[in-house]
Order: sequence, then structure tokens, then C-alpha cells
Amino acid sequence: MKTYKRPMRTRRSLNAYHKALFALTIVVILLATTWSSGYAYLNDEAPPPYWRTWWFYALCVLFIVGISSLIHRFRTGQIKAQRAAVFALVESEARYRRLTDNAQDIIFRIALPEGKFEYINPAVIDFCGYMPKDFYNDAGLTRKIIHPDWQQHVADQWRKLSDGNPAAFNEYQIVHRSGEVKWVYQRNVPIIDADGNTIAIEGIINDITARKQAEHKLQQQNRNLAMLNRIITTATSTLDTQKILEVLCIELATTFNLAQAAATIVDSTNKTATVIAEYLSPGRPSALGSTFDLQGNAANIYILKHKKPLFIADAQNDERLGDSRAETRRRGTVSLLLIPVVIRDRVISTLGFDAIEPRTFTEEEIALAQSAAAAVGQALETAELYQTLQRYTDELEQMVEQRTLQLQAAMEKAQLADRAKSEFVSNVSHELRTPLTNVKLYFDLVKRGRVDRRTFYMETVSREVDRLQNLIETLLNVSRLDLGKIKPEFSRVDIEELVTMLVDDRQRLFTEHGLQLEAVTTQSKLPMIRADAKLLEQVLTNLLTNAYNYTQSGGRVWIRTGRATEDGQSWVTVSVQDTGPGIAPEEQVHLFQRFYRGAAGTAANVPGTGLGLAISKEILDLHQGYITLESALGEGSTFTIWLPCNDENVPED
Repeated sequence: MKTYKRPMRTRRSLNAYHKALFALTIVVILLATTWSSGYAYLNDEAPPPYWRTWWFYALCVLFIVGISSLIHRFRTGQIKAQRAAVFALVESEARYRRLTDNAQDIIFRIALPEGKFEYINPAVIDFCGYMPKDFYNDAGLTRKIIHPDWQQHVADQWRKLSDGNPAAFNEYQIVHRSGEVKWVYQRNVPIIDADGNTIAIEGIINDITARKQAEHKLQQQNRNLAMLNRIITTATSTLDTQKILEVLCIELATTFNLAQAAATIVDSTNKTATVIAEYLSPGRPSALGSTFDLQGNAANIYILKHKKPLFIADAQNDERLGDSRAETRRRGTVSLLLIPVVIRDRVISTLGFDAIEPRTFTEEEIALAQSAAAAVGQALETAELYQTLQRYTDELEQMVEQRTLQLQAAMEKAQLADRAKSEFVSNVSHELRTPLTNVKLYFDLVKRGRVDRRTFYMETVSREVDRLQNLIETLLNVSRLDLGKIKPEFSRVDIEELVTMLVDDRQRLFTEHGLQLEAVTTQSKLPMIRADAKLLEQVLTNLLTNAYNYTQSGGRVWIRTGRATEDGQSWVTVSVQDTGPGIAPEEQVHLFQRFYRGAAGTAANVPGTGLGLAISKEILDLHQGYITLESALGEGSTFTIWLPCNDENVPED
């Protein structure tokens, strides 16, 4: 403030001086006027010329003094004003320098076109590790601290600056003397001369590294959230486990900038894992379908036991990978990150992220992979539950369908049985009625008929009684089979001897019916079999009776014995072949059912109950054998019984 008081005090002194000088001039003029008037009055003559008077010279002196004082006043004012301006400028510069020197941001001035720093504040020391004098002495230092990725960008901006089009602001990276990379924000103010030329650039540079890092972190978080959202969206939109894991591999491998990634499914025993999904960059070898032994290396055991991620820096030589190192070498994996997918405390899948160059995974990356695996785990759990439910539903539907078919088959069987029962009752009634009627008739003839015919009558009665006995015995056999009361009495049986006996006993009956019965035996002696001779005789009797009943007069019936081997089992066979009408294919499947009678028996009015073949089949089941049929309409039929034959198992009598 003292600087501004001095000119004001000088100005007041000069004003008083000029007032005194003006008063003195007035006084001199008044005195001169009074003198001239007095001189003329006293001397009674004209006053002398003014240039000879004293007051003239006094006025001249006063005039000169006044002019000089005005000039002095003007010059003194200019000097004082200049001094005040200089002092104010010095004070302003001092304040500005104090502000710039203590500022945290870089403040600079660069002269153009030389590009030299005219000023740069000490904040540059913290910014880049160099002193201000380093920039004053080395004009190329600025280019040296620019990050290599941004040097072309800064060069383009400097070119625009040289062309008179400086950017108002600019962002780029610099490299600190210690090697630390920083982000900076530069604001430029062009200094233009009177001719419109840019002669300098002044500006401020801020350190925006923290802001950029925050922006980068926020952008990364947004990208990660978007990636997780895509994974979750896919996982919730499908129940396909392979597709869910494939999307997971693609998203995480792309986020981590990896060449390949794979996902496995662990079996329920935790012994093996199979690759079912993967991500591959072009040209990378596939691992799809590969199966790994989880118990064969320590890395997988660690994953299964601790259910935590595992990072392996050298996947090609790390012994923890065991035999799977061959696969990592084949695929060129250098570093490997393993992430488990856990459902209800059980590892159901493992994720492998392969780096084909040495690298590490940050804690943020591992946490991101775990978050994605957890999200997928929930989806896989839903898919697993759905698949389990679907499997149970399919099984239930299959059981219901199977049960429905069983019930339907049982109903059809019951209906067939009911119809067969009705037919059986009708047939049995007919079969019983016929011999009973004949017995009654011939008994009357014995009483009333011719005496010489009584022998014939009695033979007929005896034959009809035998017929009734056979019918009743058949019914009793069916009942015994149902109750399990028929127990074979096994012994050594010569099948050829049994066949020969049956043929001899029925030769006369077949001849009387106009049929030719022929026994065909093997050239070599058949081995003895273990069987119940009476039951086998009943089976062969049923077959011969059917051949007798269904073959018309003039036909032939063959009974053949033989031996066969199937699947290492030896069999003795007996076939009964006839030249009868044959059996239709649709009837053959029902022929061994109880009470079933084919169309041929009904058409030819052949007596029977439909039980003979069914009983024969069940008797052969007791012998662990079976019966087969070969027939065609108009070509006759061949029934073959198969009996197991093991020479060493046939006991002695």
C-alpha cells in the first residue's frame, strides 16, 4: 500500500505549488496595473512600453516557471506511474510464481516454433522424476518420457500445433523416470501475437492415473458383469449341459485372452472326467471326448478334495499333472488354471484355462472365473435335477406303459383264456358226451342185441371207456402241472428204444386208418439221456395222436431221432412229421397255449381239448428241453422235441 501513497502525496504538493504560483501571478498583474495607473497619474505622462517595465519581465519569469513546473509535474507523474506499474507487475509475478511453484499440477510455457520450455514448475519432479532444468537444457526430453504407444499420437498433436491448430486438451501416457506409467491430461492455451501467429503455448498438465485406473476398473467390472450376464442368460435359457459349459469356456477364454479352454464332466465315482465342451482359437488341437484319470495325478485330487482353484505355472513339466502332461504337451499348454464347478459339495465339472505362453492369473481373474463357475453350477444343478426328474418321468411313463401293456396283455390273455375255457367246456362236454353216449348205447346192445355181436359191443365199450380215461387223465395232468405235483423221476432212458416201442404199438392202428408209420433212427447209437420215460412217452403219444388225427388216409407219418449241438450244448432230438394239412403261421404262435385249437381241427371235426401240445411243452420244460414246429399250409407239419444230452451227467440206474 505504501507504493500507492507516494504518488498521491506528490500530487497534493504539486497542486499547492501551482496554486501559489497562480496567486503570485495575479498579484504581479494587479501590481503592474496599479503601477501603470499610478505612474501616469503622478507623472502626468504615458507609461513606458511594457517590455521596459519590471512587471513584464516578472510575468515572463512567472510564465516560464509555470511552464517548467507543468512539464516537471507531467514527467514526474509518468515516472511514478511506471514505477507503480512495475512494482505491481513484480508483485503479480511473485504471486503467480508462488502459486505455480507450489501447484501440484504441471504449469508450463513453451516457445514456438523452437519448442523450448520457457517455464515449467517444480511439480514436474513428482510427475516424471526429472528436474525443471532438465527440460530447459534438453529440448528432446519431452519426447523421451512419452509412452511408446502414444508417441505417434503426440507427434500428430504437435504437428497440428505447428500448423496453428493446437488441441484444447489432450490425454496420453508418460513413463516416469522409475519406469512407472502414468496417465496425464494436458490443457493448452495458445499465445498469439499481433500478427495472429502462435508464439507460445501455455498450459496445465494433470495426473489422471487414478481416474483412469478407476475408469478401467469400472469398465472391466462392466465387461465382467456383462459376461456373467451372458453366461447366466444362456444357462437359464437351456437345460443342455454341454451348451452351458461351451458358453462358459468361450466367454472366459475370450475375457482372459486365451487360445483354448475346456470343460469336463466328472463321473459319479470321481474316478474319470470326460471333456464335453471347449473353446479353441483357429489352428489349436481339440481335446473333445478325451477322458482323464482323476486319481492319477495330484492336481485333480487337490481339486476334488479342497474344491478350490489351482494354478500351474509350468503345465508341461509339473509332476502334479501326472499322465495328463502328455495331453498338455500335445496341446501346447504352458500355464494352466483349473477351476472346479461344485454342486451340493460335489465337484461335477472342472474347467481348464490354457495359456500357450507363460502367464499368471490375477486374484480378480480367478475370482471372476469362480463367480462364473458358481453361476453355471446353479444352472447345472437345475439341469441335473430336471434331467433326473425327466428320467424318473420317462421311467414312470415307461412303467405305466409297460404295466398298461401287461394289463392289456393280461386282459387279452384272460379274454383268450375265457374263450378257451368256454371252448374247452364245450369240447370237454362234447368229448364226454360222445363216449358216454356210445357206452350207454352199446350196453343196451349187449342186453338187447344179437348175442353173436356181444364181443364187438364189449370191445367198443372198452375203447370208449379208455377214451374217457385218457380225457380225464389229461385234465388231471393239467391240474397236477398247475399245482406242481408232477415231479419227473429221472433215470437213464434210451430214446431209440422208446420210439421203437411206440411205433410197434401203433403200427396196426395207423395201418387200419390207411396211414403209413415209419421210424427213422440214426446210424450211430444215440447216447442215453436223463429223463422220465413215462412223461416222454406221453409227449410222443400226444404228437403221434395229432399226426394220426390230422393226416388223411393214404398219408405218411415219420418219427425220426437225431443228435444236434447248439452253443456248445448237445441235444437228442425226436421229430414227428406228417403229410397233413399244415398249420397257418398266425396259428403257430398260439398252438402251445392251453385250450387252443387250430382251424384244421375244427374244420375236420377232430376230437380234442386243446391241451395235448400245452402239456407236452410243460413236460419238456421240466426236462429243461423245448419243442419246435415247422409247418406250412398244404405241406404238413414237423414237431421236434429237444432234450439235453450230457454223457457224463447221465447217472447209472
